[in-house]
Amino acid sequence: MISQHLSLNEFRTALMLVDKLRDSSTQRQHSRVTLLSHVLRLRTLISGGLWSDTGLASRTAEDTLGLRYENLPTLTPTATTVPPTYIDFEDRFECVMALHTLVLSIVYYAHAGISSESSARLSHLHALLDAKALECLGDGSIKVPRHYPPYSWSDFRQDRFSRRSPHTPRSYSPADLLPPWIPSYERLEA
Repeated sequence: MISQHLSLNEFRTALMLVDKLRDSSTQRQHSRVTLLSHVLRLRTLISGGLWSDTGLASRTAEDTLGLRYENLPTLTPTATTVPPTYIDFEDRFECVMALHTLVLSIVYYAHAGISSESSARLSHLHALLDAKALECLGDGSIKVPRHYPPYSWSDFRQDRFSRRSPHTPRSYSPADLLPPWIPSYERLEA
């Protein structure tokens, strides 16, 4: 199911920009930006209803966070069942990315009808929430330190998809690169 506001081509363009962000961050060895790009890709695929690629995106984001769900018991808990041990995240950014990844993965696996996979992630999400993981959200903003050379907006240009001639210069603002589900700065101030 494609969003009512964006076309399939617009989702494909958004995915292309996320992939460019991932490639650039990988090349520059910015693990946090790479992690963010994996979560953005997963969110964009789910938002666009592009389910065929979502399973791989979910596993990639989970692998980047170190989340593993193979060989977890699917039996109902008993007095002799040892509960699985889940990764806890001390780093605020990783905690937020883990919460997003788990919620998005639960949506995917529930949609796909794979209840055992969804259940394993839901159990981990509950364990994180019981450990007060929501406190890592704070006021809802995450600060990314600027100890690295900033990305240039020209790194993500997409002139071949614009209606302008490829030879016509086009300027990009940060709001142009925000995914469609994130309001732009202008809309937040209004």
